[in-house]
Amino acid sequence: MSSTHRQNRPKAQSLVLAALCAVAAHFAAAASPRVGYALALMIMILIGIQGVSRLAIWPTKSEPETPIIFAVYWGLIAGMIVPQLFTAFAEHGVGGLVEFLGVP
Repeated sequence: MSSTHRQNRPKAQSLVLAALCAVAAHFAAAASPRVGYALALMIMILIGIQGVSRLAIWPTKSEPETPIIFAVYWGLIAGMIVPQLFTAFAEHGVGGLVEFLGVP
């Protein structure tokens, strides 16, 4: 690989912040349904904003990611959605994943 070829990888700081955000979001949502609802709403709002504008949620060749935005975006997704996928798979197998994802 040449030295001019830059990998589009997030910074370590961004990954650590995302992991902390994921753990905090998971336990906060588990503690209170209202907090879980608010965090899920925040995920939908962030996805909507990303759809109509450009948040720096992943590094590109021309621009690095913003660590806080990266951490909130990916941390909320990892902390709120991924554990539910694992639970659906553990309890019901592949059929549980299909049902969770709403595949007809």
